[in-house]
Amino acid sequence: MNNLGVTFRELLTGALQPVQDTLDQLIAAIQGTWNIEHKANSGGHGNVSVDNLAFNTKSDQTGTITGDVQFNSQIRFLRGPWVFDPQGSNVNVALIGPPQITANTNDYNPAGFDTCIVLAVTTDASRNLTGLNANRLQRRLVLLINRGSFDLVVQHNNAGSAALNRFSCPNALDLTLGSGEGAWIFYDPGTGIWRVIGYA
Repeated sequence: MNNLGVTFRELLTGALQPVQDTLDQLIAAIQGTWNIEHKANSGGHGNVSVDNLAFNTKSDQTGTITGDVQFNSQIRFLRGPWVFDPQGSNVNVALIGPPQITANTNDYNPAGFDTCIVLAVTTDASRNLTGLNANRLQRRLVLLINRGSFDLVVQHNNAGSAALNRFSCPNALDLTLGSGEGAWIFYDPGTGIWRVIGYA
C-alpha cells in the first residue's frame, strides 16, 4: 500500500464534493415528466417545460435546457451517488473488463474505453503497458485495476506508444501493479500525457 494512494483518496473526496453537491441539486430540480413540443413545420423541438422535467433512468435521453445545460447518453442518474450502470443490466458503461492482455501492449484501446471510468485488466504473464489511447484529448480520470494474477507494469514515458498516449509515473519510474492493485490516472491535454496521481 503506497501512501500516495491514501493521500489521493483524501484529496479526491474533498475536490469532488462540490461536484456531488451540484449533481444532488440538479437531480432534485428535474423531477417530474419531460414535455417537448414538436414543431411540424421545421422538424425541430421547443418549449421544454423546466418545471416538469425528468429523465427515464432506464434509457438514454438527449435534450437541452436553456441552451447551457445539456444531457446525453454519457450521463446517467440512477438512485445513488456515482452510480453509472443501469441496475440489473449486463451492459457495463462505467467499468469494462477487456479480453486478457497476452503481450506487451502499446497504445491500448479496448472496446468501451472512451466512456469507461474503471478499466479492469488481466494478463497471462507479467506484461508491460506503455500507453492508453487518448483520442478524445479531454481531461479524464480513470481507475486502472489489475484484477489478474500477474503483474501489470505501467511504463513511464515509453516510446513504444505515441507521445500523446504515454504515462507519466511518479519519480519517472515504471509502476508495477500487482494482483488486485490499481492506479488513478488523469489525462492532461495541456501536456498530452496520462499522469499517475495515486495508486494502492
